[in-house]
Amino acid sequence: MELVIIIFFFVVLFISFLFTFLTPEKQISEEQPTYRMFRITRKSSTFHIFKPEKVKPKYSYFRRANFMTEREKIFFRKLQVVCGDSLVVFSQVRVSSLLNHKVRGQNFRAALSIINQKSVDFLLCDSRSLRPLLAIELDDRTHDLPERQKRDLEVDIIFKDAKFPLLHIQNVNIENSELKNRILELL
Repeated sequence: MELVIIIFFFVVLFISFLFTFLTPEKQISEEQPTYRMFRITRKSSTFHIFKPEKVKPKYSYFRRANFMTEREKIFFRKLQVVCGDSLVVFSQVRVSSLLNHKVRGQNFRAALSIINQKSVDFLLCDSRSLRPLLAIELDDRTHDLPERQKRDLEVDIIFKDAKFPLLHIQNVNIENSELKNRILELL
């Protein structure tokens, strides 16, 4: 009986070896993947299925390893400690999600184009209603560049006009008590 088991084992091993090394290698295609989309519509009492041609995506994307920089992660954790359960901390929030650009008497699209590509580093919201209360910009060395200073000034003016408090923090290692006081001053 043991001999039969040993022979069976070697036969399975031999077959798997053949299968592994004798099957042709799959070529990895460098083409973009194609996607199919179906749309079902009803005309009269019959259903028609439309199959559009294959669509290739124009660009390629991949998942980032990190959502925030190490500096932002440190500050995010500090904000969570300081805010406790009374405030919720969000990161990388688009300005267009915070401010309504549809103001009577102005060009909506032009107003949206000014804020659409901008974001704030952190947003503090009331934990019960999730009402946005305070935006926070974590300033690093890039904020010393002329182009970035121009952007910061523009964002500061936009938030001031909207009566939405915006806090700038330069030092990630700010003491928790000082950070809490600066937040409370603006709330």
